[in-house]
Amino acid sequence: MSIPAAREFQPNRKSRSSAKAAAVAKALGHPKRLELVELLAEAPQTVEKLCTITETKVKSVSAHLKALSRAGLVASSREGRFQRYRITGPKVAELIRVLREAADLSAPAVAELIEEVKLEGADAVLDAETAEG
Repeated sequence: MSIPAAREFQPNRKSRSSAKAAAVAKALGHPKRLELVELLAEAPQTVEKLCTITETKVKSVSAHLKALSRAGLVASSREGRFQRYRITGPKVAELIRVLREAADLSAPAVAELIEEVKLEGADAVLDAETAEG
């Protein structure tokens, strides 16, 4: 049995693109990270300023910024003893805007789904009580 050539196992361009998109989505999957990107879309900020605005500890903000930086959403530069962060371009701000719009559009559907789950849960409880009694 022959071993397939290594190139057969390399991901194609589309799967690499999907992997990049998934990394961006994962980086934005935490509410604090989303908040930080929104703040940086308004203006570049130091870590200390972001901590003050978000009422979050330096260690936490730094970890979130590191994840955002790995995803290519933010970049930093040193200014004396401070690290100033900024979004990497206008497409990042556009992405956040589109995400917010999508969340607003889906909010009624999510609320409806939650109600359905609650009702189904209540029905299951009633069915269990009926079966017991």
